[in-house]
Amino acid sequence: MRRSHLLSATAGLSALLALGGCRKPEITTYTAPKDVAPTMAGLPPTAQSATSGLPPAAPAIRWRLPAGWQDQGANNIRLGNILVTGADDQRAEMTVTRFESDVGGDLANVNRWRGQLQLAPINDATLSQAIIHRDYPSGHMDIVEFASDAPLAGAPQKTRMMVAWLKKPDATWFFKLTGADPLVAAQREAFDAFLRSVEFSHSAPATASNATPQLPDGHPPISSGNVSGSPAQTTPASPTPSPTSNPPAPAGQPAPPMSMAGATLPATAVASSNALLWTAPADWTEKPLGPVRKGSFAVRGSDGAEADLSITAFPGDVGGLLANINRWRGELQLPPLAEADLSANTTIVTASGTDSLRFTVVDLAGSPGGTPTRTLGAIVPVGSDTYFFKFKGPDTVVAAQKNAFLDFLQTVKTR
Repeated sequence: MRRSHLLSATAGLSALLALGGCRKPEITTYTAPKDVAPTMAGLPPTAQSATSGLPPAAPAIRWRLPAGWQDQGANNIRLGNILVTGADDQRAEMTVTRFESDVGGDLANVNRWRGQLQLAPINDATLSQAIIHRDYPSGHMDIVEFASDAPLAGAPQKTRMMVAWLKKPDATWFFKLTGADPLVAAQREAFDAFLRSVEFSHSAPATASNATPQLPDGHPPISSGNVSGSPAQTTPASPTPSPTSNPPAPAGQPAPPMSMAGATLPATAVASSNALLWTAPADWTEKPLGPVRKGSFAVRGSDGAEADLSITAFPGDVGGLLANINRWRGELQLPPLAEADLSANTTIVTASGTDSLRFTVVDLAGSPGGTPTRTLGAIVPVGSDTYFFKFKGPDTVVAAQKNAFLDFLQTVKTR
């Protein structure tokens, strides 16, 4: 998108947002359940609060749907999944997601979205002109709008995208409308009305009385916040989660309450939707899984510093290889790469015993905030999903573990 197009779209959205909902479309209400029993497979197929482990109070979100917007239900990534249709079979989708960070920061996110529309990345100066700042009842939101320069592959028309994000103390919420250019452009007022309707509340803390987790077959019982009998490193995920009770109490004594508080889940607690298995080094410490993470490890250096390794999976290519690598680069305050630079800045690692798992690997070092930080990242398509292996932390820790990380990738295999 040329700069004039960017400023034109921004001006158009600003004008409609300033009107603040002159039209009053018919509305429906969607409420995320407040008390959610967690499962190892992430979130249930019904729309619900986003959680990672069991926070003290899981946020519940509520909104009203403008006329013509159709709720499609939630999944383990999207808390909101809404279909918008128009004339000539035009379609757009509205998604609501929540992440426990800023996902790399505003510039990295905006350039990732632009990459999805095959638009060139922008810099900080242009970013400040592209963002619209708007206060809503739920809080301050930043909003951008872009349109592709040409129809994307397989699309009869150009694609337009409007994204708003809301930063809360514990997470960032993203509201993203994407689809046929004329349809999305015509939905600016409805988009504003939707954002204006967003409300938050909090559920009761997850305790023994309101949280009854489901565990995969073979998972050791969880009692009083502790996991016993945790196996070492192999992660065979059970295809069908099933409830597991606590061990029987001694005669005459009540059984202890089941609780997830403070529990460290073993590697067998991998989501049942996970298509991959792996074997981690013995000195990597497993951490609790969240609704997004398929695997999670803490890795300590000799000086006691700690790095984080996360394994996540998302439908599709999540914007493509270049956009995701540039997102990681943005987190380290590194300049984005061009498509022509990819081959010189990546390596290919093939998992042992298979030609189907080919990881694209990057080694990135930067100093965000003056702190030397390194990210080892690996991206691999698996069926219709993309898996991300991200090892990030103090430069000294991650650099020392690079060979261990590459060996770890060699152990990955499909079910």
